[in-house]
Amino acid sequence: MKYDIVTKRLLEQNMRAFFKRVLQIEIREGELLEQIPQEQIFLRRTDFPVKVTDKDGNEKIYIIELQTQWNEEKLKNLIIYKYLFELRYKCDCEVVIILFLPHKNARNHFRDNSVLFQFHLVKLYEMDAAIILQDEETDLLPLVPLMKNGLDYVEKAESMILKLPESPKKVDIFSEFIILLGLKDKALSRYYLRRRRELMFASPIYQQILQEGREEGIKEGIKEGIKEGI
Repeated sequence: MKYDIVTKRLLEQNMRAFFKRVLQIEIREGELLEQIPQEQIFLRRTDFPVKVTDKDGNEKIYIIELQTQWNEEKLKNLIIYKYLFELRYKCDCEVVIILFLPHKNARNHFRDNSVLFQFHLVKLYEMDAAIILQDEETDLLPLVPLMKNGLDYVEKAESMILKLPESPKKVDIFSEFIILLGLKDKALSRYYLRRRRELMFASPIYQQILQEGREEGIKEGIKEGIKEGI
């Protein structure tokens, strides 16, 4: 749940930088699309349909699936997503999976007896973290720990974040950084959290995660209560 919230916020913060550095796609502008009820049957919290306009004025939809771990079962759903959105918006649609952690079965296609479906697979862990630091793409600094040699640059990334002007955005970037660092090294994430606890606790993202966690806990408690009653 917490990774869903963080990655969506990252995408929203600076969509142009995200597309340029992570997807290697230049766009003029982009917007997250609202999901219609038919699509909500299939779409999960980790799926983000984005309508973009490229530098030549052409429009296209990207369905961005963010996976912390490779999910083989999700591939069939991606086919459905593509054609639902093409029918709904009368616009070309491309599916993109951004994979955070290595997996031996990760691939850019799905094949069965009747279908060959290809999509764009971005292996974040193979992308050089130094590029984000060199270009000073501060909105994308939370991704550094997940990238190639990313743990070697954690201290520098934190330093760059702390030098940002005081603002709610700075607080969010720091929180995203700590949370995604925990995917690679939980002990290191706790270490940086202890050093800057006040920043983390002031973050709207952190508060949203806590709130949704409480709500999820209440739901689970209700389910358990129903089971006990049965």
